[in-house]
Amino acid sequence: MIRTLRLSDIPRQLLPNRLNSNDLVSTYSRISGKGKMLRPLELGIWTLPIPRNRKAIGSFHNNHLQALLLLQSRQHKSVWEISHAFSNTAGYGELDELIIAAAREAARGGAERIFMRSPLASPADGPATRTGFKHAFKENLLRGTLSSTGVRSLALQKLQPTDLHGLYRLHVAVVPQKIKPAIGMNLEQWLAARENSIGHVQEYIWNIDSEIRAWLRINWLSKSIVIDSFIHPEYSSRTDDFIETAYRIVGYKTKVHWIVRNHEVTIANALTSRGWSVDNSFEVLIKPIAKFAHQTSMLPVQV
Repeated sequence: MIRTLRLSDIPRQLLPNRLNSNDLVSTYSRISGKGKMLRPLELGIWTLPIPRNRKAIGSFHNNHLQALLLLQSRQHKSVWEISHAFSNTAGYGELDELIIAAAREAARGGAERIFMRSPLASPADGPATRTGFKHAFKENLLRGTLSSTGVRSLALQKLQPTDLHGLYRLHVAVVPQKIKPAIGMNLEQWLAARENSIGHVQEYIWNIDSEIRAWLRINWLSKSIVIDSFIHPEYSSRTDDFIETAYRIVGYKTKVHWIVRNHEVTIANALTSRGWSVDNSFEVLIKPIAKFAHQTSMLPVQV
C-alpha cells in the first residue's frame, strides 16, 4: 500500500524490523555529506501538516514501512525535488509506484518540474528513469586544498537582488542548449528552480561592461566549505584568476569541496591540475509534469 506518512507510523520505526536504510538521494545543501540513516525523529517531523510544500509518501506492507520519499518545493511551488529516499530490500520493487504517487502529490501542489539528485549507481536512479525522469547533467564534487598560486585576482562584487537577471543571462550562456528547457527557459522558471541552502552563504559576481561574466558561491557549513561557480566561456582564460579570487575570500583551507558540472570543463581542468580529486559524483534528473487544459465542448447555436 502506498500512502502519505502518518504520525501513527512512527512507533513502528522504533522496533527491530523498522525501515533501516541510508538516504538514496542528496540535495544541494547536503551534497558534501554522506547518505545518512533514516531517524524516527525526522519521520515525526515529516508527518506534521506544515509546511504545506512538503510531502512524505511511503510504501507499506502489513503496516510496516518499506520505502519512503520526501518531496519539497524549492523557491516556488512550480518546482519540487525529491529530497530524501529510503528503502529496504523489499521496498526496491515498490520504488517505481512510489515515485509515480509522489509525482502526483507534487502536481497537486502546483509542481511543473520535479528534480532529483542521486549518487552514481544509486538504487533510486533506475526507478526514476523508468517513471519519466530524464538525466540533465552530471555533477562531480571535487575536494582539495584552496591555496594561492600567485596569479592576479578578479574584482568581484557581492550579488544583489537587482543582479539576478544578469545572473540568469550568464546561466543561459554556460548551460548546454539541450538541457535549458528542463532547467528553465525564462527568468521566472530559473528563479523557481534555484536550490535551497543551509549554513552561511556568500554570492559574488564579476562584471565586465555591465555584464556578469562569472559567479562564485561559497557555502560555509559546520563541517565543510562548498563552492559553486560559473564562468562565461569567452572568459575561460581567467579561470586561474577566478580560483585565486576564491582563495582570497575563503583563505587557506585544506578541505574544500567544489561543485563542478560535466559541462564546466575549464574549471574542472584547473582544479585537477592543482591536485583536486573527485570525492563524489551525482546525476541530476528532472521530470516535467504535464499540464492538461480543460477541453471546452462545442455547443450548437440556434439562429
